[in-house]
Amino acid sequence: MGRPTLLACCGLIIAGATAGAPQVVVIPGSIRSIPSPDAAGGRIFYHPHVLPNGSQASPVFYQDGKGRVQQVATLSRSMGISWSPDGGRVFLQDNWGSDVADCYVLTRGAPGIRRLRLSKLIQRTRGHPTAAEQRGHYYVHCDRWLSSDLIAGAVSGHTDTNPGHGFHHPFNYNARTHQMDWRR
Repeated sequence: MGRPTLLACCGLIIAGATAGAPQVVVIPGSIRSIPSPDAAGGRIFYHPHVLPNGSQASPVFYQDGKGRVQQVATLSRSMGISWSPDGGRVFLQDNWGSDVADCYVLTRGAPGIRRLRLSKLIQRTRGHPTAAEQRGHYYVHCDRWLSSDLIAGAVSGHTDTNPGHGFHHPFNYNARTHQMDWRR
């Protein structure tokens, strides 16, 4: 049951791409290294790793152009990766559970890369989603870059309490100012 939901989620990410916008690369897959679009030489890559119980726990790394490596995430199921048009930022759409997904926004700088979990920022942001929505099936999606600073995404899912309801709250996130704007 979790697998079809996961595939539908990833299909939405790819379908959300626009002409000229950076592509979202889904891992695991045939591609294991996603280079930044600029000449600085940065890349995101992963090493496949399976735990003794059969579950996936593949480390995901950022490597700068000087060879320094920093672990930025752990791949549990699937992850969509997309660099900003200028290569200064990258988002990792982490579909890590059957009832949860999160988006990490990474910003390159000296001496490495800074990571922000959008789910944590959303918890501190006025507006959507409600407390009941945050306790249900809760998916934070980064869909595409609108510019080198601006990400279009959404929080969607459904509640687990009666009366249950589905929800979809689109947002634009500005990675430079750290502002979350809820779209209607």
